Amino acid sequence: MKPFRFICFLALAAFLASASPLGAGIGGALKDKVKKKVEKKADEKADEAVDKAAGDGGSSEGTSSESANDVSSGGSGGGGGEGARPGDGVWANYDFIPGDRIIYFEDFTTTGVGDFPQRLDFKEGNMEVVEWKQQRWLRANNSARLEIPLPEVLPQRFTLEFDYYGPGNANTISIFDGTDKQEDNNQVTFFWYLGCGVGRRGNFVASADLPARAKEKIAHCRAMSDGKYLKVYVNDTRVANVPNTSFGRSNSLPVQIWAEEASPLMITNIRIAEGGKKILYDQLMAEGKIVTQGILFASGSDVIKPESTPTLKDIGTMLKDHPDLNVSIEGHTDNVGDDASNLDLSKRRAASVKAFLIEKYGVADAQLQTQGFGESKPISPNDSPEGRQNNRRVELIKL
Repeated sequence: MKPFRFICFLALAAFLASASPLGAGIGGALKDKVKKKVEKKADEKADEAVDKAAGDGGSSEGTSSESANDVSSGGSGGGGGEGARPGDGVWANYDFIPGDRIIYFEDFTTTGVGDFPQRLDFKEGNMEVVEWKQQRWLRANNSARLEIPLPEVLPQRFTLEFDYYGPGNANTISIFDGTDKQEDNNQVTFFWYLGCGVGRRGNFVASADLPARAKEKIAHCRAMSDGKYLKVYVNDTRVANVPNTSFGRSNSLPVQIWAEEASPLMITNIRIAEGGKKILYDQLMAEGKIVTQGILFASGSDVIKPESTPTLKDIGTMLKDHPDLNVSIEGHTDNVGDDASNLDLSKRRAASVKAFLIEKYGVADAQLQTQGFGESKPISPNDSPEGRQNNRRVELIKL
C-alpha cells in the first residue's frame, strides 16, 4: 500500500464418523449420510456462535440452520434494544440495505486459532485468529496491513459489512479502494476514540451520539456505495452521508489497522456484496422476482430483526402503491442443518414476513402468498462461505 495520510474529525461510535458395512450399496449410502450430517452439524455450531457473540438470541427448539439471512447480517444490532421490531424507535430512519449477491464472506471458522487466514493477503504486522465470545476473530495488537482479495472488480453499487471490536483510543481500521490513487477520500475509516466512528478528510464527519451505545461493545460497521455516493453506518446509526467520494473500484481492498498490545483490535464476519438500495418495483417488473438479503432473522427463528427495516419498508410501500400487484414470498436456506427443519423454518419465515407487511404497512392479505423451500433451490453451490450466504435469502415472485 502506498503511503497515505488522513485527518479524522472527531467521531463517535466501529466429525466423519464411520459405520459398519451393511452391504455393498447400503454401506456406502449410510456412510455418505453420516458424513453429511456431521458436516452440517459442524457448520451449524459455527453459525450459532456468530449470533451468540452478536447478542441475537438463541436458536428456537428443533431448528438447525442459521439460514435465510440471519448469519449474513452478522451484526450486533446496535441501539434498538431487546425485542426491537423493524421500523420501531431508532430503526425508523435506518436506510442500509445489504447487497443481494455476496462477493466475499469470511468469519474465520475454517482458520485455526493462532493462524492467519489463507483467504486474506498478509502484508505486515502481527495478526492471528483468536477465539472470543464463542466465535473466531482476526486480532491485531500492533500496526498491521492486509488485503481482502476479491474474485472480481468491485461493482459500482456495493455494500461492505464487518463486526468490529477495539475499545482503545488508538484503535483504528481503514479500508482503501485498492487503486493506485493517493487521494485522501478513497478510504473508509472506523476508529474508537471515545466511541466508534468514521473519518475522512474534509466533510466526512460522524454523528456525535454514538458512544453511549457503542463504546467497549462489538460494533457492526457498514458502508453502502453507489458510484461516488457513500453512506457509512455504525450499528443502527448512519454516521456519514457523502455524495462525492473518490472511492475507486478494483479487485482488492487494502486494510490498515492501528492497535496496541494493551488494546488489540479485532474484526470478523466480513461481508462484501453487490447491490444495495434500488427501485424494487422496476426490478420486479423487469425480472419477475426480487432476491433479497435484506430481510434478516434471529438465529434459528422466524423473528424478524430490526435491521430489516429498509427492505421491508420498500416492499410494503411498493405493494401499497400497487394494489393490483400480487407476490409470493418465498423462504430459502443453505444446506446446513436438518433438511426437514430447514424446510419448516423457511415456511415460517415467509409467513412471518407476510404477517408483518399486513400489520405494519396495511398490505392486503389477497396480495400475498407464501412458500418455503428450505435448501431445495440453491442459487449458488453450498461449497463456499459465499455460496451458502447467497442461498440464505427471501424471494418475492410476481404472480
